[in-house]
Amino acid sequence: MITVNNKPVDALTQPKVIAISGASGCGKTTIIKALAEKLCCPFLLFDDYTDKNSYPTDMKRWHDEGADCSVITTPMFCESIELLKQQHPDAHFVFIEEPFGRKRNAVAPLIDAVVLLDVPLALCLSRVLTRNIERAAKQQTWYETQQQVTHYLNRYQAYFHDIYANTVVQVREDCDYIYFNHDAVQETITAIIVWLHNYQ
Repeated sequence: MITVNNKPVDALTQPKVIAISGASGCGKTTIIKALAEKLCCPFLLFDDYTDKNSYPTDMKRWHDEGADCSVITTPMFCESIELLKQQHPDAHFVFIEEPFGRKRNAVAPLIDAVVLLDVPLALCLSRVLTRNIERAAKQQTWYETQQQVTHYLNRYQAYFHDIYANTVVQVREDCDYIYFNHDAVQETITAIIVWLHNYQ
């Protein structure tokens, strides 16, 4: 088989898989949807492929033992990436929400480039709380919402903050583009599109 840069020639004509990574609350889902709409490309969202078995039961212990991202599983995610590439051969890109960049062994070989949204964790936390409060307020009482937020904040202080920080450090090690700003959506996708143009 003829290859270029160790890739089969036919693979060079397929859509490039671009992973958008970062901590919870950094804006991955919003940015992916905006990029996909702007560039008319398909996309996959990480949370659509998680289930009750995706994460370790004891997240603090997982972090303390080295935070191996490959332990986190998303059934059918890899198959869906391959399927989208086949279904959209004329698309330039397939955008995927992959919080862990290239750090999950099952997903890494399918990724062509990783974009890290390196947003301050304080802002990420604010966004997560706002999102969860708005969502919970439609389904439960204020007291229940308050209890839920308190429970999350206790876990955040105990270990979630360190997990998010560690994950960003891991992704940063071998990502292809880091977007440090936390601008409005339009400014963010414009910067990423300019980078993608140069990347190609």
